[in-house]
Amino acid sequence: MGTRAGIASGLAAFGTFLVVHSLWITPIWHIAPVGALFAAAIGAAVGKVYEGLPPRLTGLPWGVGAAFAGGAASLAPAIVLAESGLRAGVAALPVVVAATSAPRCSSALPWAC
Repeated sequence: MGTRAGIASGLAAFGTFLVVHSLWITPIWHIAPVGALFAAAIGAAVGKVYEGLPPRLTGLPWGVGAAFAGGAASLAPAIVLAESGLRAGVAALPVVVAATSAPRCSSALPWAC
C-alpha cells in the first residue's frame, strides 16, 4: 500500500512542479518523461520507508502541518530575496553578461575554453 501511495504522491508532486514551473518561470515539459520516472521511483522509496515507520510516528495530527510550516519558514528568506532581485532586474544581469562577453579560459575549468 505504501509503495503505491508513494508513487501516486511522487507523480502528483512532479505534475504540480511542472505546472507551477511553466506558469511562474518557463515551460520545461521536455523533462516530463524522465522526471516522471524519477518521481515514481523516489515516491515508491519514500512510501516504502514510510510504511515501515511505527504507527505512533505516522499518526501525529500536527506532524504534516509542522513539516510544511518548517519547510515554508526555511524557504521564505530565499523566496523574498529572489523575488526582490527579479523585480529589480538583478537576476537577469549574469545571464546578459554571460551571453554577451567573450569566453574566458581558466585553468580551473579547461573544458569551458
